Amino acid sequence: MKRLLLFAAFVLPNLPLFAQCSVDIGEDEFQPICYTYWGMYATQLAPWAIEEPGWTYSWSPITGLDDPNILQPMANPSVTTTYTLTVTAPGCGTFIAGTSRVEIMPNTPTITPAGPITHHYTDTSAVILTSDAPYGGWYKNGTLVQGCCNDTYIVNFNNSSSNTTDYYRYYSPYSCNWWSNTIEVNYIGCGLCRVTIINEITDPAKRQNEKIKAMRALESIRLFPNPASSRLSISAQTPVTEVEIRNVSGATVKKIKTNGTMPCSLNVEDLPTGYYICTMTMSGGIKQLPFVVRR
Repeated sequence: MKRLLLFAAFVLPNLPLFAQCSVDIGEDEFQPICYTYWGMYATQLAPWAIEEPGWTYSWSPITGLDDPNILQPMANPSVTTTYTLTVTAPGCGTFIAGTSRVEIMPNTPTITPAGPITHHYTDTSAVILTSDAPYGGWYKNGTLVQGCCNDTYIVNFNNSSSNTTDYYRYYSPYSCNWWSNTIEVNYIGCGLCRVTIINEITDPAKRQNEKIKAMRALESIRLFPNPASSRLSISAQTPVTEVEIRNVSGATVKKIKTNGTMPCSLNVEDLPTGYYICTMTMSGGIKQLPFVVRR
């Protein structure tokens, strides 16, 4: 009898001493898809898991699943859904193996605000674009914005002084239609202007108000006619006190003090035809504008 018992113990070495009661589905795994009622964009749950013989599987909820009682069903829910896998296995009993979240992307990504957007150089609030589809990328004028991969984008105007128009789109590889609507963003710059603020103003709010006033005054400056042939006129909201004209080489060709009367007019008959920069000084700052002498 002892020999039989020993022999029985010897011939059964391949039976597992301890059952491995787990399923490798990836804890809190999520799969983004876009929903279509015909199921074209369904995704497979637990794609890396290995089915064990004799084990039974049950997913809940069953909404959007082609078969909730297999290990790797296809899922096509109409809303973002977290599925829980329950397993019954010999030697393990019944246990929760994990969860898998199917996240529904929009059919077509949408950027808000819808635009077109106009941002003035005196505006203090940022321009923020938001996509309703995460896990994508932003494109500016057809080029991917490097290092930007979330669903919110803060437009950077890079202290531009000139008027610019840029176009933004969002690309989502998990949406049915990958590309979003196009948003037009217009930036209204001051031109080549430099603002100076009186040093005695220490209150930040008052300094900001004075800066805005000065920049708007600088923005109001106009040169006409442009091109000019004999006389160049300057108009502005506040008086221009000094005018300096430089040629393309940077040499000063004319510099005058004005009496502050607006508009004022300058004689440019003595200037050769060509391209010039007119620098105008006001109480709140300096602005440069190009003009052309043509005959």
